[in-house]
Amino acid sequence: MAVAMNVTGRDRAGMVSGTITSLASIGAGLGTAALGVLYASRLTGAGSATGSGATPSPEAVATAAATVLYASAALATLTLAAVLTLISPRHAPAPARKVFPG
Repeated sequence: MAVAMNVTGRDRAGMVSGTITSLASIGAGLGTAALGVLYASRLTGAGSATGSGATPSPEAVATAAATVLYASAALATLTLAAVLTLISPRHAPAPARKVFPG
């Protein structure tokens, strides 16, 4: 957010801020849904009890949770690599110039 706002003129700051906020909300929703699907698939694939009202075994819950945590760690690592690559001093545009009347 800070990089985007620093390289944007004041006349477009609201548009950029709204776009970033919207994309962050959409990404959070999609990420939560994807990790939920991963958790549910691992929970059923780990030999948990099936049927309505059946309680999954602690091992199945632990396996499913570990899978989600490992996937989250991998995504965080990929995101960090992308940020360090894309937002470096040589790739970042210069800050928007301030124009003073006079």
